[in-house]
Amino acid sequence: MLSNRSPIYDTLLILHVLVGMLGYGAVIFSGVFSRKLLKDGPLPSTLKYFDGSPNIPGMFVGLVPVFGVIVLLLGRGNLPDLTKGWFDIAVGIWVLSAAIAFMRVFPPERKLHQAITEESDNIGTLAKSISRASGVCSVLYVVAFYLMLFKPRF
Repeated sequence: MLSNRSPIYDTLLILHVLVGMLGYGAVIFSGVFSRKLLKDGPLPSTLKYFDGSPNIPGMFVGLVPVFGVIVLLLGRGNLPDLTKGWFDIAVGIWVLSAAIAFMRVFPPERKLHQAITEESDNIGTLAKSISRASGVCSVLYVVAFYLMLFKPRF
């Protein structure tokens, strides 16, 4: 076990936070660009964003619990957090938000690229779907971040 003040522990904790910010930031950007597509049509910036390639930064959402478990197990005195209500809620929120991102944001991004390329009628439907899912993920991320940061007593 590492002291919660050791540089290794701090580095792992920072990585946990950065992985979350990178992953959820990419999910948020998907929503921003889908709203931009709805508002302004297929501009070069939205075409570049929805280029049909996998959203690699967004996949970092899946690494959040990996670093979280490492921080939990290596930090001295962290194991009692497993029995706290805030921890269970935060983990549940991550599961829900990751499911939304991996089912309602990333696959439609590729479909949106195809729809734009083919000038399909369902561009608006796909963009709205991505926008809504991104918005839900954003709110869930903020709530989970709050719970992890402030660890309320429940």
